[in-house]
Amino acid sequence: MDRVDAGLAVINSLDGNIAATALLDERPNALQSGTGPVGFVPFEGASLESFSAAQRQAVLDAAALWVNLMPEHSAQVRLEEIEAELEQAYFGWHGPADGTGSIYYVIHGDTVLIEFSTQDPLGAAEGHIHSIYRDPTNEYGVG
Repeated sequence: MDRVDAGLAVINSLDGNIAATALLDERPNALQSGTGPVGFVPFEGASLESFSAAQRQAVLDAAALWVNLMPEHSAQVRLEEIEAELEQAYFGWHGPADGTGSIYYVIHGDTVLIEFSTQDPLGAAEGHIHSIYRDPTNEYGVG
């Protein structure tokens, strides 16, 4: 599963008020967390507290695509930390949910911030992706 499919799996698992709440009114022009110190990035979208266990698992599966880039033991510990706070996190989505067009999604909790953004419509030959994974409580060089 790639990061596009993971985001689509989450948004397409939602329905009703939860799906409506997950939809972001505006798409950020760039990744909000970018490089450098994490400034204020709003908690937007739907609270995972209202997600079913299967929907929360889909979010965790998406997060694992970034976390699993770490060595296996570190990734396992980190995923357990994210899972423990998952109900306090948020999922936000902007763009079509059918695999066309440009998309943006964010997974944001107290100790996890993942942003994913296609800069051109999905499938565009010249398209490219921006994404970032951060733990705002464990930033390099922050004391």
